[in-house]
Amino acid sequence: MYQDETLVCRDCGKEFIFTASEQEFYAEKGFQNKPRRCPECRAAFRAANGNARPQREMFTAICADCGKTMVLHRAHTMSADYNHFTCRTYKKDGEACTAHYIRECILDEIVLEDLRRVT
Repeated sequence: MYQDETLVCRDCGKEFIFTASEQEFYAEKGFQNKPRRCPECRAAFRAANGNARPQREMFTAICADCGKTMVLHRAHTMSADYNHFTCRTYKKDGEACTAHYIRECILDEIVLEDLRRVT
């Protein structure tokens, strides 16, 4: 179905092969565009730009009931929808915080909504 294709790198101008297996991978992932850089230039670009992804700034989630920090529990699935925060003092002897939690994806939505509102 797919055949190797020769492309020209936009950075160095060198020809490179866009293999049939790479084309199949691109199709499976739903990528619409062919690669524009050869593997060497792509690796150099990613190295120079930190993989072109900005670092996420991290903040501490605070329990509204007791004021203590909350702990992120990672789910043992591929979906981040099941990650959730629980109060650090829940289940500790002598502490009286309730058994509440918030899913990470819900917290992300709340924060993004607040950011949109103030910007």
